Amino acid sequence: MKIVHNLEFCKALHATARGRIACVDVGAKFIGVAISDDSRTFAHPIGAIARSYRGANNQSALEILQKLNALVVSKYEHTTIAGLVVGLPLLNSEMTPFCHEIHATFKKMHYVHRKLESPEGLLLNKDSEPLRLKLTSLPPICTYWNEYNSTVDAKSIIKQVSNKQSVKLTAKDSIAASIILGSFLDHPFVIKHGVLRKATGVSTDKDDRGSSSDSPIPITPQGQSTSGRKKQKKVLSRRPHIIY
Repeated sequence: MKIVHNLEFCKALHATARGRIACVDVGAKFIGVAISDDSRTFAHPIGAIARSYRGANNQSALEILQKLNALVVSKYEHTTIAGLVVGLPLLNSEMTPFCHEIHATFKKMHYVHRKLESPEGLLLNKDSEPLRLKLTSLPPICTYWNEYNSTVDAKSIIKQVSNKQSVKLTAKDSIAASIILGSFLDHPFVIKHGVLRKATGVSTDKDDRGSSSDSPIPITPQGQSTSGRKKQKKVLSRRPHIIY
């Protein structure tokens, strides 16, 4: 799963004739997962996967890839996932230590995914045999999206439905993922670039792109905008979800 800029992600989805969009809300112990419908209009929570390992290492990346693939297959066996949205918990438009951990983990997942499908395979340690796997339900690309306190919103939604602690623990992460995915699908920038299947009458021509604030500002892993910190904060204040 290659990590790409929001704009490149949207263009790739616009060019893809089929496939849903998945989303993950990464936590320290669980990763919530949500998926869109075929028209890429609505977000549905489908479950959460438990994390046995922390950190950006081969074992942690392999576990997430395998469990994510298994969860998607169990819910939508014959569905193609065109792209993955990864929630990134920015604080005042700045990268936090956990943001850096998420970024490092998904960089490692890209490496592990590529190795698993290569002829040489993945070596977990020097004494092990090369591991080769075809994870058919994983998308080729992913992008970051500001999650904007999605977990707090998820807890508020659950509280309206049930006060049971078990419900809160099992549903919180996947509902948070659906909130993140919903904010992505509903964002004017995403609609403008034709990600939704039924989005019509939205021009993406060069002559109708609007102001420069309609375009995302890429952010490096250190949280610095490639166009300068001042411009980053100015744009993010108008487009709070576009972060990468």
